[in-house]
Amino acid sequence: MRYFSMSYICGVIVCAVFVAGCGSGPLIKGANYYYSKGVQLAENDHFDEATRCFRKVLELKPNHPTAHYNLGVIYDEKVMPEEAMAEYRKAIQIDPRNYEAWYKLGMVEGLEGNDREAMRCFQEVLKLEPKHPGAHYNLAVLSDERGDEKKAIEHYKKAVEISPENYQALNNLGLVYARRQNDALAIDAFKKAKRARPDLCEAYNNLGVLCAKKGDFESAVSQFEKAVEINRKNADGYYNLAYIYKDHLHEYKKAQAAIETFLRLKPDAPQAAELRKSLQEITSAAAKTHGELYAQKNDDIRRDVKRFIDSVNVRNFGDFYELQPDEMRKHVSRERWARDLIELTGEMRDAQKRSVMEILGFSEIGTFQITGIEMVSPKKAKVTLAVVVQNEAAEEGEWREKTASWDEFNGRWAPSKFMNRIRINWESAKQRMRNGGD
Repeated sequence: MRYFSMSYICGVIVCAVFVAGCGSGPLIKGANYYYSKGVQLAENDHFDEATRCFRKVLELKPNHPTAHYNLGVIYDEKVMPEEAMAEYRKAIQIDPRNYEAWYKLGMVEGLEGNDREAMRCFQEVLKLEPKHPGAHYNLAVLSDERGDEKKAIEHYKKAVEISPENYQALNNLGLVYARRQNDALAIDAFKKAKRARPDLCEAYNNLGVLCAKKGDFESAVSQFEKAVEINRKNADGYYNLAYIYKDHLHEYKKAQAAIETFLRLKPDAPQAAELRKSLQEITSAAAKTHGELYAQKNDDIRRDVKRFIDSVNVRNFGDFYELQPDEMRKHVSRERWARDLIELTGEMRDAQKRSVMEILGFSEIGTFQITGIEMVSPKKAKVTLAVVVQNEAAEEGEWREKTASWDEFNGRWAPSKFMNRIRINWESAKQRMRNGGD
């Protein structure tokens, strides 16, 4: 499984900021003119003309810190790192308290791979401006890269404290917690990242990895599918989906589709050969698994379908206790369940019967036969029933055929719609208990 991290040094987006004023006192008229003109030209991306203006300012006033700073910004925009760093250093030499010059110098040093110098610059920023979110974020990234997870967590948390919507810091904080096996804090960080940026596919992917780690593969799939829905070119999301579908849910058609999409996006990826081999395995595994499942589950499903429908027909809902969620059975004993059923009036039992019949898709069921069972996954089957629907006007009744999905639940089989109704009812009962007791 693959986590997603955010961008590092350049993860905090810094736009070109040209300083339009100078705090070093009044300038001579010529310097003011060229400075103002340079700012105007730079803001309109006329960088060459702006550079000439700022150079003219420095001819007239060599110790003009913001002219050096703005030249650094221009060189930064033009991807001229050596020239940009030289100008930022001159601005700092003239005005050591210029924390934005320190910050931008740290950004360029980091992008050039000079991590130690970058960290020093960001630390200088925090001496002058302790609540600078970008400095905290980038110190966290650099600390993380150097293996100092404690410092990384400290700075990520500070960045988020200053700027709660900093989804990059939240996502990366979650990754550090995940590496330290602190899954609860990791999940919390990824969820906050999603709230801060609902289209952040990295956070969905990372939550999916943690769900898979806990064995909650259905939830993992939900997160991965959201990640690829946000970004259809998210190859790693499709890789994770293929892994879950193939090795855990055994939904081979979906695994095949995920693998094919990954290979279309990254045909030369290191995993490509492994996935092409998996495609061949899926074809044979699907046929083998289908046969094995049919043989193993067929008799169980036939028995449970008959028992389920017979229980409905005779209004014996006692068997349904085994189909209730585990959480409910911990709260309600079998004895209480049986006692409550005994107290039901005939009218209420008829209402229960009609409700279940409606879910099954038949108003009344008489004779029935199971005419087909198709396993679509290890825990889901499609069952086709041929049913005689009681018809008073017709002596023999009317035959109808219906196919419904059946799920395995607590070791038993029951219709999907019926199981959903049970879960919904139990959630409603829990809410009532929370609001007013039993």
